[in-house]
Amino acid sequence: MIDSVNDNGVNYDTKQFLKRKSVSGKRRVCALTRVSTQHEQQTGALENQNQWIKDEISRHSDWVFDFEKDLYTDNGVSGTSTKNRIDFNKMISKALAGEYDLIVTREVCRFMRNARLTLNLVNDLENAGVEVYFLNDTIQTFNKDDYMKLSFMSTYAEQESRKISERVLCGQETSRKNGVLYGNGNILGYDLVKGEKSKYTKYVINEEQARTVRKIYELSLSGYGMKKIKHYLVENGYKNSLREVKWYESTIERILRNRTYSGVIEYLKSYTIDPLSHERVSQPNKIKRPRQKGNYEPIIQSDMWDIVQEKINSRVNRDFITENREKKNLNGKVINKDVYCRKMRCGCGRRLKKDLGRVDNTGTYRCYSLIDDGSEAKRLEKSIVLNDNCIIHGIIDWKLDLFTLKVFNELSYNVEEIKSVLLNTVEKYYVGETKLGYHDKDKYKLEKEIQRLKEHQTRLLDLLEDGVIEKNEYLVRKKKNECEISEKILLLKKVEKIKFDIDAKNECIKEISKYLDSALTFPGIEDNVVKIPNDLIEIYVNSIKSCANNVFEYNIRVNPQSEVNSPLVCPDEEYNSLIHPATKNLDNSNDILLAEFIIDYDMAKAYANKLSRKVVRVHWETPATIKIYASI
Repeated sequence: MIDSVNDNGVNYDTKQFLKRKSVSGKRRVCALTRVSTQHEQQTGALENQNQWIKDEISRHSDWVFDFEKDLYTDNGVSGTSTKNRIDFNKMISKALAGEYDLIVTREVCRFMRNARLTLNLVNDLENAGVEVYFLNDTIQTFNKDDYMKLSFMSTYAEQESRKISERVLCGQETSRKNGVLYGNGNILGYDLVKGEKSKYTKYVINEEQARTVRKIYELSLSGYGMKKIKHYLVENGYKNSLREVKWYESTIERILRNRTYSGVIEYLKSYTIDPLSHERVSQPNKIKRPRQKGNYEPIIQSDMWDIVQEKINSRVNRDFITENREKKNLNGKVINKDVYCRKMRCGCGRRLKKDLGRVDNTGTYRCYSLIDDGSEAKRLEKSIVLNDNCIIHGIIDWKLDLFTLKVFNELSYNVEEIKSVLLNTVEKYYVGETKLGYHDKDKYKLEKEIQRLKEHQTRLLDLLEDGVIEKNEYLVRKKKNECEISEKILLLKKVEKIKFDIDAKNECIKEISKYLDSALTFPGIEDNVVKIPNDLIEIYVNSIKSCANNVFEYNIRVNPQSEVNSPLVCPDEEYNSLIHPATKNLDNSNDILLAEFIIDYDMAKAYANKLSRKVVRVHWETPATIKIYASI
């Protein structure tokens, strides 16, 4: 039975439910099929699933189903989570939005191999009036007697996935002993030649690329650091594995640290934490990385590889002394001391570097994309796709100081207004224990509808006694009327139950208000202050995003006691993509916009005069737009 129909994507309106139910009388059905890999045999299994589902649905004349648009398929996607399950997520969203009444799938394991997620999704769907029917398992989620069976089957499906993962790991351990190569073979200097079996697959030297690898090792032996090697390769036109003259220090370091070039395969550089989340992390302990001599020709001799490692390690200062005088192993990379370099990212996702090239010691922040790829004209010359967020040539440091000062002024002056924005946002998007909407008018109309149906029942009996209708017709109409009464009474009980959720919501809003009263505090900034201290920026600013059209987005913390959500605590010069990604797009779209304001030329000039700085009017033809975001 459908409880209600969604009228705005979130809240469900009882009036619309009653209207639609009386018109259609049929259940709108969608179906889900899934296979976990794109292997040829599994592809055939998917086609069989689709046909089987189609045949089963065709047996039900009271179901409305379109095979072309109502069949959702996950091909080659794991069922342990909702990640990358495009069709599945689309189906669930449409069902919660009131477009379907029933989801049909073959088995619980086709739906999900995660017990907790399965039960949570089924509960959400039930609250939205959507039933899930697992055909082979004979489970219908509106049948409360099937709930225990669903719990058991979903747990079994999850455990089965864990067992499969364990068997795969055992198989991988055996294949490692046989020297089997993993990966797609995208390694500079080698081409991957596949054999009839995986153990016969091997690397074959690509001589053109191998010359580049040997040159990198020769330069390292000569005392070149990563940055010098990068400049040498670019200036002399050496190409990377993508056949581009584009190099990063992290790429060069990975080549110099890769044992594969010495003829030794090193396994388990990263591993999966949990078979359900599929989250992988790097293995920092090199002792736990098993090694096996490869069945291919090395590009670099093993003794030369060892000498290069010693040279690299000799240039690394592994101990960095913090303010608390505690030693921390940072693998030779120091944290950037500039607060804006740590907190800020370009709109393209790259970090910014501070240059002190001016006579008056004014710093300028530039995106690494511009530094690596050159100006707009240079990038066009190299046929590099332009990113609109990277056309800003540089940001002078005092401009960022001005923006940050205005942000703190805005926050300290308008604490009550910010609190109101946060509370209104929480109240607007509060979900609670159910997705059903509730109004007192709906309850009153349901009570009135039940009373009308009961009166209609009495009139039917009068018609029978007066001989107006036959007994058979009376029984049919009586049964239909009783079913409608039962449905309305059940719906009324659910609506009345939601009253508790409304009370819980009010209590929750009250608690959040008390929390904000104690946590939402911003330091008062005196009028003579021209620069916010770095310590306050560290405490209150999560990140800064510099976008195109001179837009700057500040993400701030509403509670200074909460954990910092910084975009990077990253090396100053060299990237390590496994630890600190070179590109990380900051996304504030899901956060709350607290304030937005403009800083124009006159405001910038007044501020610059205090610092005895010069302001170029042409740089302020487009005023700076400052947006302040916060997340709860």
